[in-house]
Amino acid sequence: MMRGTFGFAQTMIGNFGWLDTPAPLSVYFIWAALTGAAVLASFTVLRGRRLVLAMVLIAALGLAPAIIQGIYITGGGIIWQGRYSLPLFAFLIVGLFSLFSEQVGRLPEFMMKRLTLMIWFLWSAAQFVSFATALRRYSVGADGTWRGVVGAADWDAPGGNLLWLGIFAAVAVIAAASGWFLGSDLERTHRAPAPIDESTLAR
Repeated sequence: MMRGTFGFAQTMIGNFGWLDTPAPLSVYFIWAALTGAAVLASFTVLRGRRLVLAMVLIAALGLAPAIIQGIYITGGGIIWQGRYSLPLFAFLIVGLFSLFSEQVGRLPEFMMKRLTLMIWFLWSAAQFVSFATALRRYSVGADGTWRGVVGAADWDAPGGNLLWLGIFAAVAVIAAASGWFLGSDLERTHRAPAPIDESTLAR
């Protein structure tokens, strides 16, 4: 189980159909880069109890699947799949960003905007490419052509594949834009100086 950690990580990010159609390598690269940056940032800027908690979250993602599988193996064999680690992965990412958000928030505003914009752009691109890959698998097979997906496919989604590619692209862009603008608003609120209590000054 420990040797297969990165293989499970691959199927956690994306492996479609009957686990026979992995996501493109570009998708794995994007997720590995973003996750690795979060882990490296935690070891760089965190101290004390925050660092200990970050290490616990990181260790849990690697150790918990092995422990759970080890307990269950005599009852049902090897059943673990990468997607079962998604709750642990969500805890890791949200936890790490919560732990070092204060330190990262001290970066200049223009750097924060560029950083978050880049993250949301990469996220939406990875999501769209993954969806398109899964759609191709069901339409013309994993080795089929993209021209076949939007042309004479063996199977079309209701309304046509091109329609759903457009809808998913729009949803991904809207989700990324919403996250970026909401994050910018929160950042401005966090950076805004506290209002001065004039009654306190008068005293």
